[in-house]
Amino acid sequence: MDIWSPAKVDQDRPSTWVPFRASLCSSCQATCCLMPVEVSVEDLVRIGIVAVEETQGSLKKLARRLEKEGFIKSFRAATGLFLLAQRSGRECVFLGPDRLCTVYEKRPDVCRGFPTALGPRVGNCPYKKKLEAVSKIDLLQLAEKSDSFVVGPKRCST
Repeated sequence: MDIWSPAKVDQDRPSTWVPFRASLCSSCQATCCLMPVEVSVEDLVRIGIVAVEETQGSLKKLARRLEKEGFIKSFRAATGLFLLAQRSGRECVFLGPDRLCTVYEKRPDVCRGFPTALGPRVGNCPYKKKLEAVSKIDLLQLAEKSDSFVVGPKRCST
């Protein structure tokens, strides 16, 4: 029996994270892809959004271009790290509609090391089980089997 409950995992509170097992990834909502990701210029070259020649010039100028293109949110000159942009819902710009990484083979080093070698709680991850898709047909069939069912905050009778 597990000592943790995936329902209680909060990605913003590492103390609630679960012990990492690689087998969890295939059934996860990709919760780690909702966390801020700082990348190096080498990561950006590997991903293919920056040419090697561009790294020889001003990184601030490069950061302005990448910000305009929607790849990064900011650049910290002191560390030389770029903060990847996130879509609404805090999703990584490289997270696909299937909840898989679109640049997995070229992903940044921080993603490669998370959560086994890097992260706020090494060895643990913010696992949340994928939600099962429920179609309108499933809901209608359920309604036919019951004389009442709940839709949002309201109870409906058939």
